[in-house]
Amino acid sequence: MKELEDYVWFPKLLRQFQMDVIGYFVVILQLYKPIIPKLNELIQHKDEVIIDLCSGSALPAIFVQEKCKPIKKTIFTDLFPPKYFNNLNHLMYQATPLNVLQFTPSTAAIYTMYNAFHHFNKNEQQQIIETFKLQKSRFLIAEILQPTFLSFLQVSLAATIGQLLICPFLRPFSFQRILFTYFIPINIFTVLFDGIVSVCKSATKKQFIQYLQQFSDANYTIEINTKYQFVGSVTYIIGFPKNTLV
Repeated sequence: MKELEDYVWFPKLLRQFQMDVIGYFVVILQLYKPIIPKLNELIQHKDEVIIDLCSGSALPAIFVQEKCKPIKKTIFTDLFPPKYFNNLNHLMYQATPLNVLQFTPSTAAIYTMYNAFHHFNKNEQQQIIETFKLQKSRFLIAEILQPTFLSFLQVSLAATIGQLLICPFLRPFSFQRILFTYFIPINIFTVLFDGIVSVCKSATKKQFIQYLQQFSDANYTIEINTKYQFVGSVTYIIGFPKNTLV
Protein backbone atom coordinates (compact mmCIF):
# COMPACT_ATOMS: atom_id res chain seq x y z
CA MET A 1 0.00 0.00 0.00
CA LYS A 2 1.22 3.50 -0.83
CA GLU A 3 0.60 6.80 0.88
CA LEU A 4 -2.01 8.96 -0.85
CA GLU A 5 0.58 11.63 -1.55
CA ASP A 6 2.57 9.16 -3.68
CA TYR A 7 -0.20 8.77 -6.25
CA VAL A 8 -0.13 11.00 -9.33
CA TRP A 9 -3.88 11.59 -9.06
CA PHE A 10 -3.64 12.99 -5.52
CA PRO A 11 -4.49 16.74 -5.66
CA LYS A 12 -1.41 18.96 -5.60
CA LEU A 13 -3.05 21.34 -3.14
CA LEU A 14 -3.76 18.60 -0.59
CA ARG A 15 -0.24 17.22 -1.03
CA GLN A 16 1.21 20.65 -0.31
CA PHE A 17 -1.02 21.12 2.74
CA GLN A 18 0.10 17.74 4.04
CA MET A 19 3.79 18.51 3.52
CA ASP A 20 3.37 21.85 5.30
CA VAL A 21 1.87 20.14 8.37
CA ILE A 22 4.62 17.53 8.57
CA GLY A 23 7.34 20.12 8.06
CA TYR A 24 5.89 22.38 10.76
CA PHE A 25 5.89 19.64 13.40
CA VAL A 26 9.42 18.56 12.48
CA VAL A 27 10.76 22.08 12.93
CA ILE A 28 8.84 22.93 16.11
CA LEU A 29 9.82 19.66 17.81
CA GLN A 30 13.38 19.77 16.39
CA LEU A 31 13.13 16.07 15.59
CA TYR A 32 16.26 16.06 13.43
CA LYS A 33 18.52 17.87 15.89
CA PRO A 34 20.38 14.65 16.90
CA ILE A 35 21.63 13.99 13.35
CA ILE A 36 23.15 17.44 12.79
CA PRO A 37 26.63 16.30 13.99
CA LYS A 38 26.46 13.36 11.56
CA LEU A 39 25.78 15.64 8.60
CA ASN A 40 28.62 17.88 9.74
CA GLU A 41 30.92 14.88 9.44
CA LEU A 42 30.03 14.56 5.76
CA ILE A 43 30.63 18.25 5.03
CA GLN A 44 34.29 18.70 4.14
CA HIS A 45 34.46 22.34 3.04
CA LYS A 46 32.33 25.47 2.64
CA ASP A 47 31.92 25.01 -1.13
CA GLU A 48 29.90 21.82 -0.66
CA VAL A 49 26.48 21.44 -2.30
CA ILE A 50 23.75 19.42 -0.59
CA ILE A 51 21.03 17.90 -2.75
CA ASP A 52 17.98 16.98 -0.71
CA LEU A 53 15.82 14.19 -2.12
CA CYS A 54 12.05 13.83 -1.66
CA SER A 55 12.07 17.28 -0.08
CA GLY A 56 8.34 17.87 0.30
CA SER A 57 7.96 21.25 1.99
CA ALA A 58 11.78 21.42 2.36
CA LEU A 59 11.31 22.56 5.99
CA PRO A 60 13.16 19.57 7.52
CA ALA A 61 16.17 20.09 5.26
CA ILE A 62 16.22 23.84 5.92
CA PHE A 63 16.03 23.27 9.68
CA VAL A 64 19.01 20.90 9.63
CA GLN A 65 21.07 22.96 7.22
CA GLU A 66 20.66 26.18 9.21
CA LYS A 67 22.30 24.45 12.17
CA CYS A 68 25.10 22.75 10.24
CA LYS A 69 28.40 24.01 8.94
CA PRO A 70 27.96 26.77 6.35
CA ILE A 71 27.93 25.49 2.78
CA LYS A 72 27.63 26.94 -0.71
CA LYS A 73 24.12 25.78 -1.63
CA THR A 74 21.26 23.40 -0.85
CA ILE A 75 19.12 22.14 -3.72
CA PHE A 76 15.72 20.64 -2.91
CA THR A 77 14.15 18.04 -5.20
CA ASP A 78 10.97 16.02 -5.30
CA LEU A 79 8.89 13.86 -7.62
CA PHE A 80 6.11 16.40 -7.02
CA PRO A 81 7.77 19.83 -6.61
CA PRO A 82 5.64 22.35 -4.69
CA LYS A 83 3.69 25.09 -6.42
CA TYR A 84 5.43 27.79 -4.42
CA PHE A 85 8.90 28.17 -2.93
CA ASN A 86 10.93 31.32 -2.43
CA ASN A 87 14.32 30.52 -3.97
CA LEU A 88 17.34 32.25 -2.47
CA ASN A 89 20.98 32.25 -3.54
CA HIS A 90 21.81 29.35 -1.21
CA LEU A 91 18.41 27.62 -1.16
CA MET A 92 16.84 26.50 -4.43
CA TYR A 93 13.96 24.16 -5.23
CA GLN A 94 14.42 22.30 -8.52
CA ALA A 95 11.29 22.83 -10.59
CA THR A 96 11.61 19.64 -12.63
CA PRO A 97 10.52 16.37 -10.95
CA LEU A 98 13.24 14.03 -9.76
CA ASN A 99 12.60 10.30 -9.35
CA VAL A 100 15.06 8.92 -6.79
CA LEU A 101 14.86 5.48 -8.43
CA GLN A 102 15.92 6.85 -11.80
CA PHE A 103 18.77 9.26 -11.18
CA THR A 104 22.54 9.05 -10.98
CA PRO A 105 24.10 10.75 -7.95
CA SER A 106 27.32 12.71 -8.16
CA THR A 107 30.47 12.33 -6.07
CA ALA A 108 30.68 16.12 -5.80
CA ALA A 109 27.46 16.55 -3.78
CA ILE A 110 26.13 15.35 -0.44
CA TYR A 111 22.67 13.79 -0.58
CA THR A 112 20.08 13.91 2.19
CA MET A 113 16.61 12.45 2.62
CA TYR A 114 14.35 13.23 5.58
CA ASN A 115 11.49 10.91 6.54
CA ALA A 116 10.91 9.72 2.97
CA PHE A 117 12.84 6.44 2.89
CA HIS A 118 9.82 4.49 4.16
CA HIS A 119 7.92 5.46 1.03
CA PHE A 120 10.04 2.90 -0.82
CA ASN A 121 9.80 -0.86 -0.40
CA LYS A 122 12.72 -2.98 0.77
CA ASN A 123 14.02 -3.71 -2.73
CA GLU A 124 13.80 -0.06 -3.72
CA GLN A 125 15.62 0.99 -0.56
CA GLN A 126 18.41 -1.45 -1.38
CA GLN A 127 18.53 -0.07 -4.93
CA ILE A 128 18.91 3.48 -3.61
CA ILE A 129 21.75 2.53 -1.26
CA GLU A 130 23.48 0.47 -3.93
CA THR A 131 23.31 3.38 -6.38
CA PHE A 132 24.96 5.71 -3.85
CA LYS A 133 27.66 3.12 -3.24
CA LEU A 134 28.36 2.47 -6.93
CA GLN A 135 28.73 6.22 -7.53
CA LYS A 136 30.84 6.62 -4.36
CA SER A 137 28.49 9.33 -3.13
CA ARG A 138 28.04 10.63 0.40
CA PHE A 139 24.54 10.51 1.82
CA LEU A 140 22.48 10.81 4.99
CA ILE A 141 19.00 9.33 5.27
CA ALA A 142 16.95 10.04 8.40
CA GLU A 143 13.68 8.45 9.53
CA ILE A 144 11.58 9.62 12.49
CA LEU A 145 9.06 6.77 12.36
CA GLN A 146 9.28 3.24 13.71
CA PRO A 147 6.72 0.40 13.56
CA THR A 148 5.71 0.87 17.20
CA PHE A 149 2.57 1.78 19.11
CA LEU A 150 4.27 4.99 20.28
CA SER A 151 4.85 6.14 16.68
CA PHE A 152 1.26 5.24 15.82
CA LEU A 153 0.01 7.31 18.78
CA GLN A 154 2.25 10.28 17.97
CA VAL A 155 1.17 10.32 14.32
CA SER A 156 -2.51 10.01 15.21
CA LEU A 157 -2.37 12.90 17.69
CA ALA A 158 -0.40 15.11 15.32
CA ALA A 159 -2.75 14.45 12.39
CA THR A 160 -5.91 15.16 14.36
CA ILE A 161 -5.64 17.34 17.47
CA GLY A 162 -2.26 18.74 16.48
CA GLN A 163 -3.37 19.73 13.00
CA LEU A 164 -6.50 21.42 14.33
CA LEU A 165 -4.36 23.50 16.69
CA ILE A 166 -1.66 24.62 14.25
CA CYS A 167 -3.67 25.09 11.04
CA PRO A 168 -4.16 28.90 11.38
CA PHE A 169 -0.42 29.40 11.96
CA LEU A 170 0.85 27.55 8.89
CA ARG A 171 2.39 29.72 6.19
CA PRO A 172 1.62 30.78 3.59
CA PHE A 173 -1.84 31.33 5.01
CA SER A 174 -4.62 29.76 2.95
CA PHE A 175 -8.39 29.95 3.32
CA GLN A 176 -8.54 26.65 1.42
CA ARG A 177 -6.41 25.09 4.14
CA ILE A 178 -8.89 26.36 6.74
CA LEU A 179 -11.80 25.02 4.69
CA PHE A 180 -10.33 21.55 4.22
CA THR A 181 -9.25 21.27 7.84
CA TYR A 182 -12.22 22.58 9.85
CA PHE A 183 -15.31 22.67 7.62
CA ILE A 184 -14.63 19.83 5.19
CA PRO A 185 -11.91 17.97 7.13
CA ILE A 186 -10.25 16.24 4.19
CA ASN A 187 -6.81 17.25 5.48
CA ILE A 188 -7.45 15.47 8.76
CA PHE A 189 -8.27 12.24 6.95
CA THR A 190 -5.43 12.36 4.40
CA VAL A 191 -2.71 13.23 6.92
CA LEU A 192 -3.98 10.60 9.36
CA PHE A 193 -4.26 7.92 6.65
CA ASP A 194 -0.79 8.58 5.26
CA GLY A 195 0.65 8.75 8.77
CA ILE A 196 -0.73 5.33 9.69
CA VAL A 197 0.47 3.81 6.42
CA SER A 198 3.91 5.35 6.96
CA VAL A 199 4.20 3.86 10.45
CA CYS A 200 3.27 0.43 9.08
CA LYS A 201 5.92 0.73 6.35
CA SER A 202 8.67 2.06 8.63
CA ALA A 203 11.56 -0.02 9.97
CA THR A 204 13.68 -0.26 13.11
CA LYS A 205 17.43 0.14 13.31
CA LYS A 206 17.78 -3.65 13.60
CA GLN A 207 15.72 -4.21 10.45
CA PHE A 208 17.72 -1.64 8.46
CA ILE A 209 20.94 -3.31 9.55
CA GLN A 210 19.68 -6.70 8.43
CA TYR A 211 19.18 -5.72 4.80
CA LEU A 212 21.35 -2.61 4.31
CA GLN A 213 24.54 -3.29 6.26
CA GLN A 214 25.61 -5.68 3.48
CA PHE A 215 26.57 -2.66 1.36
CA SER A 216 29.33 -1.75 3.80
CA ASP A 217 32.75 -3.12 2.80
CA ALA A 218 36.44 -2.27 2.70
CA ASN A 219 35.86 0.64 0.32
CA TYR A 220 32.50 2.03 1.40
CA THR A 221 31.07 2.61 4.87
CA ILE A 222 27.42 2.24 5.82
CA GLU A 223 26.57 3.45 9.33
CA ILE A 224 23.12 2.81 10.83
CA ASN A 225 22.06 4.01 14.26
CA THR A 226 19.17 5.47 16.26
CA LYS A 227 19.31 8.59 18.40
CA TYR A 228 16.73 9.03 21.15
CA GLN A 229 15.31 12.23 22.61
CA PHE A 230 12.25 13.17 24.65
CA VAL A 231 10.11 14.13 21.65
CA GLY A 232 10.96 11.00 19.68
CA SER A 233 13.70 8.96 18.05
CA VAL A 234 15.46 9.44 14.73
CA THR A 235 17.15 6.59 12.87
CA TYR A 236 19.86 7.54 10.39
CA ILE A 237 21.68 5.73 7.59
CA ILE A 238 24.95 7.28 6.45
CA GLY A 239 27.12 6.20 3.54
CA PHE A 240 30.49 7.44 2.33
CA PRO A 241 33.65 6.14 0.62
CA LYS A 242 36.26 5.21 3.19
CA ASN A 243 39.20 7.57 3.72
CA THR A 244 37.18 10.52 2.40
CA LEU A 245 36.21 12.09 5.72
CA VAL A 246 38.65 14.12 7.78
